[in-house]
Order: sequence, then structure tokens, then C-alpha cells
Amino acid sequence: MVCRARRGTNDLSRAGRSPAGAWYLGRGDGRGVWWCVAGSCSRGLSAARLGRALRGSVSEAEAAALRELVEGRGDAPGAPGVKE
Repeated sequence: MVCRARRGTNDLSRAGRSPAGAWYLGRGDGRGVWWCVAGSCSRGLSAARLGRALRGSVSEAEAAALRELVEGRGDAPGAPGVKE
């Protein structure tokens, strides 16, 4: 959780990372990261916070790919770090 606020799952978005390293939005297998739907929490998706939530290392390029996916700019097929 980016802002650490307590909210219901209807008020949150989730992303996870596949074993191949591609990001996906929504529920899936394994660990994920949650943030508030309303507000600016998606801008707080830093590499350090993502790594902590996923219990692994996340590069700044991977964090940027997730932020672009969340903002709707990285969902084109072939975008780096994005599940097609």
C-alpha cells in the first residue's frame, strides 16, 4: 500500500509482476502492490516501495514501466515491462 491508508478493495488498484518480469494490473498469483484509486498514490510507486511490497528488487526502469501502465501510456503491445 503506497499511502498506508486503510481502505476496502473496491477503493484500491493492484498490480503484480509475472515470473518473466512483466507487469499486470488486477488480481493474480503471488505478491502484488496496492494503491488508492482516487488521489495521487500511483505517483508514489517508487522502485524502493515496489521492491518492499514484492519482496524483491525492482529497478527504476521497471517502476517507470508500471507507472506508465497505470497512467495508460504503457499498455501498448511490446511496451517494455508490460504484459501483453
